[in-house]
Amino acid sequence: MSYLVLARKWRPTNFKELVGQQHVVQTLSNAIATGRVHHAFLFTGCRGVGKTSAARILAKALNCEEGLSVNPCGKCTNCIEISEGSSPDVYEIDGASNTSVDNIRELRESVRYLPAKSRFKIYIIDEVHMLSTSAFNALLKTLEEPPPHVKFIFATTEPQKIPITILSRCQRFDFRRVPGSEMLARLTEMMQAEKINIGSDALRVIIRESQGSMRDAQSLLEQAIAFCGDDLSEERVIEAIGAVDRHYVEEALIGIVERKPERAIAAINYVYGAGHDLVDFTSLLAEQLRDLAVISAGLPMDQLERSESELATMRRLAQAAGPIDLQRFFSFISATIRELRNAPIPKLILDMAILRCSAVEHTNNLSAILNELRSIYAGAPVKPSVPDDYTIKAPPIAPMPAEKSMEQEPPKVIAKPELPKTKPAEIAVAVQPPLPPSPPSPPPPAAPELSAPASMPPEEEPPHPADSYILARESVAPPASPVEVPQKETAKEQFAPMPQAPALNPGQEGPSWADFVKQLNNYDPALAPVLEHAYLNAFTPDVIQLCFKGNDFYRSYLAAPEHMKKARDFAEKYFKHPIKIEIVNELSQNAEPPLCEQASAKAKNRLREMHQKAAGDARIKAVVEILDGSLESIKML
Repeated sequence: MSYLVLARKWRPTNFKELVGQQHVVQTLSNAIATGRVHHAFLFTGCRGVGKTSAARILAKALNCEEGLSVNPCGKCTNCIEISEGSSPDVYEIDGASNTSVDNIRELRESVRYLPAKSRFKIYIIDEVHMLSTSAFNALLKTLEEPPPHVKFIFATTEPQKIPITILSRCQRFDFRRVPGSEMLARLTEMMQAEKINIGSDALRVIIRESQGSMRDAQSLLEQAIAFCGDDLSEERVIEAIGAVDRHYVEEALIGIVERKPERAIAAINYVYGAGHDLVDFTSLLAEQLRDLAVISAGLPMDQLERSESELATMRRLAQAAGPIDLQRFFSFISATIRELRNAPIPKLILDMAILRCSAVEHTNNLSAILNELRSIYAGAPVKPSVPDDYTIKAPPIAPMPAEKSMEQEPPKVIAKPELPKTKPAEIAVAVQPPLPPSPPSPPPPAAPELSAPASMPPEEEPPHPADSYILARESVAPPASPVEVPQKETAKEQFAPMPQAPALNPGQEGPSWADFVKQLNNYDPALAPVLEHAYLNAFTPDVIQLCFKGNDFYRSYLAAPEHMKKARDFAEKYFKHPIKIEIVNELSQNAEPPLCEQASAKAKNRLREMHQKAAGDARIKAVVEILDGSLESIKML
């Protein structure tokens, strides 16, 4: 007898031997047991997962001489002929070589005749997606209403190429990739029966290279046996099938995590010299980084098909790198895979990617930095910089004191993402690249008391009751806490009653221009900003003289008859008598600058004062020192 390869010798002959497709087996078994067998089936999935084998098993279950059964006998004439592919009532058609409409017309003619000796006439069309459009159209009517003695079973690796009109007439079964654990058990059973000595590590190499295809695994195993004989080791199997040795992937990974680029480059040189595809090698490296991230995140490792020694090494590397660095490494390597596909010299790209990963500094844990800030806030002495394991347990935080005035309490450094209800000022700290750990620094001195800001004229915006500092590292800012905002009043409530000029005592100055514009904003919110941009030449109970120096837009807006009428009406109600409003081209000697410029100058002065206070605050100095940054600017919130 001629030699029979493993893939044919160990082909499944019943549903129990179909590995990794329990969902298909369960559905077909129930359909056969209840007699609810559809007339058309579509088996889809990647290569070598059992689609054609399942079609033959289904054909035997339907045509077994012992009757319709989930477990065909495999010994009757029909079962044997179906297994050998010689049954006169089971037609196996290659869709790739029978693509024309004429082939389908012949099939339609043969469908009308009863089976020769079996219960059903069964047509198994493999790679059915290769049929032409006209062939599919010719098959539609027969597929929708076939004779009761006909069953169709289609198999394909590309179901997206099949017309929807065909898909809607079939029961579809998606075959999955065979899980590694089930494949390992099946291959071990095969090797024991074949009396081949092979370890589980060598079988795992076969399984990884097969990528879920049982037929590919059997073919690779056949190749390894031909190379090694009856005694197969992991190293010999890797050499036989031309796989990338995972030892060198691990070496490259250690070089990245431990910042030893020479170790990683040496592994790449070996892989490149052995003639392996660098894209495959880099893909394996990305897969290893993904596995390390899974371990670092504390997720279950059930699906990581690794030996115990490999898992021990991976746990050590995951702990050394940390989840943040692993994410960064994975981003670099996954981007490198895309670059390698079109690179003229792939090795240069991969070498530079490895050097880039090795140059990445350890990422400081933000929680550790916040813990040090909490220590400052609680009055505890500041500890040295972040330790090697990047984890610090936060000391208990003192309870927040009740609201106090500015004179009772110095400004606070808020490390938690909570904002006070008053408007704080934000200090942006520019963080430089991390430097080597410095020796422990002495505790910072007590913060000096800050006095309340000087009082401002009534027309100016009152100062903030407290100057609270919020630390911002790089672009990360704490989320704003909810603050109750009063509901906006309606226009009717805002404008009534009509504002009046304040009563004057002898020797008092007249109404201020700022108060006039403020009251106008309640009367006409669109007109008030125009006056804020005007230079004030004169403001008396008889005349208001304005100049728009170099600002033609606001000048034209106010000069419009309807806008000028609104301004005069408001001025008349404000002063209780008619008043003249003039627009001139020249500034007087005592002209006041626009209100908008005055407000801008006040804000700049306030920021300057805040910056000086913050720069002299001992606690702010300590925070800047911890973050290894510098105080750049103050921003009003």
